[in-house]
Amino acid sequence: MPAPRRLSIVPLTSEDAPIAANYVAELLNYIYEDVPAARDGYLSWHRAEDLERRIGSEDWLQLVAKRGDRVVGIALSSLDAGIGTLLWLYVSPVERARGVGSDLVEETCRILMERGCHKADVLTRSTFPHLRRFYGGLGFTLSGEFHRYRYGIDTLYFMRDLDEVERPRVANILF
Repeated sequence: MPAPRRLSIVPLTSEDAPIAANYVAELLNYIYEDVPAARDGYLSWHRAEDLERRIGSEDWLQLVAKRGDRVVGIALSSLDAGIGTLLWLYVSPVERARGVGSDLVEETCRILMERGCHKADVLTRSTFPHLRRFYGGLGFTLSGEFHRYRYGIDTLYFMRDLDEVERPRVANILF
């Protein structure tokens, strides 16, 4: 079996916007299958044309992970007042557990810091406990738990300080 092609993480292009929008839709259908109002609300501003319109914007960071010319993951973030918010992270099922998600988060944080952010944050549903280990292993700290947050969903809030020059990666942190 040939070795997998090297992973590259690059800014979203117009050519990649349709697959990125499909990945967002797949992710939102999974996350919010029990809350259609949330799914539909978020889907309404993550169509391919919305992603294309944000290309080059100072307020958005949209990255894709590629093997060769195939998009295998996405990380979509917003920037505001020195804080970068990782909105959506998706990795193709065949690429999961291969470091793609971690690489996308690390590259997102690196670019956020380059663009003047001092913190990165992420919100997740509390019904996904594995994300505590995932984000904790990437240097994020659980900073809050919100009962019945947006759309009545219990939510975890993670934050990472980006001011440190280098952060050691720690695997399998348990909270």
